[in-house]
Amino acid sequence: MGSLDFTKFASDKELKDQVKTGTGGNSMGNGNIIDIEQIFGGLTPETVTQDDQTGANDLEKAMSATMGFVYENGDISKEDMAKYDLMIEEYALTFNAETK
Repeated sequence: MGSLDFTKFASDKELKDQVKTGTGGNSMGNGNIIDIEQIFGGLTPETVTQDDQTGANDLEKAMSATMGFVYENGDISKEDMAKYDLMIEEYALTFNAETK
């Protein structure tokens, strides 16, 4: 699951350009693909077509963004971290699916 720091963009246009290309750029630190359906809800089109290699997509607009989850790995097992990551992903997808 990608993440997006909205405060890193100087303008709405800059943010929109990054989201449309599906790349995180400096906002993600490593340029990973932004998984649109996990970050945004109330999508138009309802099911976004996204290239899983480049991140390019046909997103026209979104009504909301999933809240952020900040956590550090600390003293947690890999198995528990995987469960936690899955729980966050499932929450984000449910939240966004219910955003109309």
